[in-house]
Amino acid sequence: MRTRWREKLAVDPRALAAFRISLGLLLLADLVGRARDLRAHYTDFGILPRWADLQWVGLRAHLSVHALFGNAAWETALFVLATAAAVSLLLGYRTRTATALSCYLLISLQARNPAILSGADNLLRVLLLFSLFVPLGIRGSLDRPQSAAGEQPGPVLTAGTLAIQLQFCLVYWFTAAAKSGAAWHGAGTAIWIALSFDQMVSPWGHYLKQFPRVLGLATHATLALEWLGPALVWSPLATSGLRVLVVLVFVAFHVLGLGPAMYLGLFPWICAAAWLLFLPAAAWDWLARETPRLAGLGARVLSTLRRRTRHAEVLTSRPYGKIGECAATLLLVYGALWSLHVVDDQDFGTAGAAVGLQQTWDMFAPHPPLDDGWYVALGRLADGRAMDVWSGELPSPDKPVSVAASARNAHWVKYLEQLRQPEFVKHRRLFGNFLCRDWNEQHRGGDRLEDLTLLYMLEETVPPDRELPPRPLALWQQSCAGVPLRGERTSEPPPHPR
Repeated sequence: MRTRWREKLAVDPRALAAFRISLGLLLLADLVGRARDLRAHYTDFGILPRWADLQWVGLRAHLSVHALFGNAAWETALFVLATAAAVSLLLGYRTRTATALSCYLLISLQARNPAILSGADNLLRVLLLFSLFVPLGIRGSLDRPQSAAGEQPGPVLTAGTLAIQLQFCLVYWFTAAAKSGAAWHGAGTAIWIALSFDQMVSPWGHYLKQFPRVLGLATHATLALEWLGPALVWSPLATSGLRVLVVLVFVAFHVLGLGPAMYLGLFPWICAAAWLLFLPAAAWDWLARETPRLAGLGARVLSTLRRRTRHAEVLTSRPYGKIGECAATLLLVYGALWSLHVVDDQDFGTAGAAVGLQQTWDMFAPHPPLDDGWYVALGRLADGRAMDVWSGELPSPDKPVSVAASARNAHWVKYLEQLRQPEFVKHRRLFGNFLCRDWNEQHRGGDRLEDLTLLYMLEETVPPDRELPPRPLALWQQSCAGVPLRGERTSEPPPHPR
């Protein structure tokens, strides 16, 4: 039984290679998405100048290379460096160095603006952190010498591989445990309520709201899946076929279920990539038999690149040796304690946050939000006209055709979702300053923005047979006079809101 259990826990080297490639692609996609808002999110011109980041975020920000300078040129250079590291990881070229560099740059980038981070960002960071202790380059990489191409390594079972798999499963277990509300356990209305959260819901998600009974069944099925699915892949009695089935069900759940219904950024794809680690050898053998041309093409590409780079590393299944094994175990325990709220920012959390280990897995827990809404940045121009400077259109009390689209992307959705919370009040002046700068840099004369009122159109989620009109809430009001066009000159903390 013990030998059989060890075989179940071991990770196939082809799974490690697929995970490494997926991780590289995800990092590249993340950088492309963030680059669209590089100036708004990561420079002193934007929503979080460095003085605020260093003062409010603390040690994490001080250790961030992104906080050294506040201009777009510096950020662009770091984005280029992170892109190079991600490509190196994807190809398996100096994998250990590429993983470490990618990990530091990602932690550093996220520390530069934690206000926009979502569960997808947290999961990508944590998986990359644990990847430091996993032999990602052991197969299908440029690190593997050409002379060893015909010698296939066996399954890998180390503290590092166990830690990254268990950490991923803990995400589901902690999320399921946090879903304590009646919407999950009683009437089963949680998914219907979640699909009423317009800031994140796609047109397909809105369509699904027409089937509340089906969504009720899906609610209970989701909770059962989060509890039982990860447990099945760890069971020594699970066959290869059952493990493949569990992986396929979860990939479908994220990519074909949650993904099309809600705008969750890279979250579905990050989960799908992590589930590759659980695919047994039988699945990879089947893929090799069924796709020989694809396998052959990959081998030829690697062979060509190896000849051109003329590089090889001494590969080991235990990066950093026994020290790495101990570190992976300690990080796993520390992360679990953080998720259980045993560790937080008030005690030992500062050190954990500094290395990117902070984590809270509570998506739509204890229940989905019962209200949402949209923003109207009501601006008065120099010639007396009114303008919504967030949307660039005339102000209107009507609900946007797509609230999610009006929020622009997943990072803005997270930021705007938090902006209305009382504990986020100190960010409102910074957001107002950004809107003033962004508008006035592009407009002159009568089109110049004089003052700004930030309104939140609050819409409560009610049963289908009821309807409540949205209520405007004034979150912030300020004059744009004196707001510099260049955020580098913004060095004083904002005053209290009036």
